[in-house]
Amino acid sequence: MKRHAIISAQDLQRLEAQGEQAYIDVNHIHTALTRVAQRWPDRPALTALAHADDAAPRRWTYAALLSDLRRTANVLKQLVGSETPRVVLLMPPLPEAWLALWGAEIAGVACPINHALDDHHLVGLVNATGAQIIVTLAPGHAVGDIGQRVQGFASRCPALRHVVGVGAQMPDNWVDFEQARRQ
Repeated sequence: MKRHAIISAQDLQRLEAQGEQAYIDVNHIHTALTRVAQRWPDRPALTALAHADDAAPRRWTYAALLSDLRRTANVLKQLVGSETPRVVLLMPPLPEAWLALWGAEIAGVACPINHALDDHHLVGLVNATGAQIIVTLAPGHAVGDIGQRVQGFASRCPALRHVVGVGAQMPDNWVDFEQARRQ
């Protein structure tokens, strides 16, 4: 990427007028991550600390991250068959949220929504997206209660066909995020 000196307000205006495509030559996260993984497969891409003093954080290299994202995208595609997956993400900032977000973007349409909104607003937003899939925490997850809330309002979302859960205690009618990605 070419560097540009910004010395004056006119320099800034000239650069802004060119638009972002003059500086960014990819238009999809999959393309960008594929390029990085090809160039630096073993470099760290994502590190997840369980707490501030975590001595053994979860880590992904670019190659491993791209592989996990492709598996996630394939699971989401399989859930809806020939349709384009429309995936609502109701997740706190866990590593699985990044996998679900970028996997959904690769597969189709990702719709991240603030899980702290009240249920009435969540139902309205899920319905507005036409999402067939929600990715969220399993009920009883230590990080929050959103899974229990999704159980309570999922029936009010007519396009919704699958809830994909992150965590250990998965309801029978939910798809287990980790298990589905391992198959």
